[in-house]
Amino acid sequence: MKIGDYVRTRKGISKITFIEDEIVREIVYTDTKEVFEYYTDNKGKEIKDYWEKYSPNIIDLIEAGDYVNGKLVIEHAYQKGRLFVTNLYIGGKGFTTCEDYSWELTKENEDYIDSILTKEQFESMEYKVVE
Repeated sequence: MKIGDYVRTRKGISKITFIEDEIVREIVYTDTKEVFEYYTDNKGKEIKDYWEKYSPNIIDLIEAGDYVNGKLVIEHAYQKGRLFVTNLYIGGKGFTTCEDYSWELTKENEDYIDSILTKEQFESMEYKVVE
């Protein structure tokens, strides 16, 4: 984990902006004003309880069920691990037109990402009419 990496926490995805090192503890600051810490044991193994995963590539943190640019991310039905941003158009006269404008989430398409809403963020804002 280093400055500039992205981290997926329970609250969403953030970019690491500063890391304060101590002997067996690091305090990590992110661009979304989140602060968390993690410890390493005497063998150098990370002990985490706040973040789910981290990566220098933001695309590695996106999961099925998240929203990219306001569109749902789904996993390919027959090839596990391949993620697609769905954009389905249904319209035309009498709703007879159905066109799929989906694109695959790959490192080559990373520049197309403008915003990410994780499924945890979506669920935290959900209003349940019936429980």
